[in-house]
Amino acid sequence: MSNKKEYNNFLESQINKVIKYINENNLGFGWKNNPNRNYQGTFLDGEPFDYNIITKEKSYFFDCKQTELLHWHILKKDIKQLLNLNKIVDCGHDAFILIYFILDNKLMKIDTKNVLKILSSRKYIKPDDCCKFNNFDDIIKTKSAFK
Repeated sequence: MSNKKEYNNFLESQINKVIKYINENNLGFGWKNNPNRNYQGTFLDGEPFDYNIITKEKSYFFDCKQTELLHWHILKKDIKQLLNLNKIVDCGHDAFILIYFILDNKLMKIDTKNVLKILSSRKYIKPDDCCKFNNFDDIIKTKSAFK
């Protein structure tokens, strides 16, 4: 198994723990979006973005990315997800990209509007373009979801 897959499973497992904590403690509701498949399970289309978390204080809509490089390279499929997330921003909700920079061991957040601005001049995101993400503390206000 490659490091990329192992890191991906780790990041998603942490998000899933947060969602489980939120759902089990009546702090709101969260879920992971899945790709669209037909009745035989054949892939039809990717998910609009990865995660939704709605709490009493705020709603969060985001996609998870990671890179073993010093930057995250934006792919064609990512642009579709960014545009979907941007529609949510236009409705007044928080939508962002959560990027795990593996080499720096940094979990960073960047708003979709900022990514779209950067896309006009380059096709990648650096850690300096983002802000540090506080291990979901800003969502659940506690670290107990990681126990």
